[in-house]
Amino acid sequence: MENMSMEETVAESPYCTDLDPVSRHRYKELINRYVGCDPFLMKMSEFSVELKDLPTVEAVNITNYLVLQTSYCTRQQMKAYKSLEAYNFFVSGWVHNLGTKRLQYDHRLVFTKVNHSQRSSETPLKTWIIAKEDGEVIAGLLGCLP
Repeated sequence: MENMSMEETVAESPYCTDLDPVSRHRYKELINRYVGCDPFLMKMSEFSVELKDLPTVEAVNITNYLVLQTSYCTRQQMKAYKSLEAYNFFVSGWVHNLGTKRLQYDHRLVFTKVNHSQRSSETPLKTWIIAKEDGEVIAGLLGCLP
């Protein structure tokens, strides 16, 4: 998995092929650096369901990633995280099939599925994060977002 060239990527998910060229290049660099294959093509049988394998991600790790690294949320939104739609999805049981895959250098790939908010009969969305064992979030992605 170390520094694989993009040509060595065996398969790309529909998510990857739908990205614009710049985003696609960044996505492929990320997955080649940490995972070695596109997480959206992995099977649940490749993941552990043991809680002991999960990284110790805490609220501060999520805040650092969403506010400081990506600017996806504001500091004020994270202070009121219990009002965020994502938090409500989690406590309402919309997040399921959680699995963890150990990667090199104490990194973890955490994969799960999330039900649609408005179309509950549709196939759940796949989502994943890459985090260090200590909880630092490196990257995260929800399958419906570019």
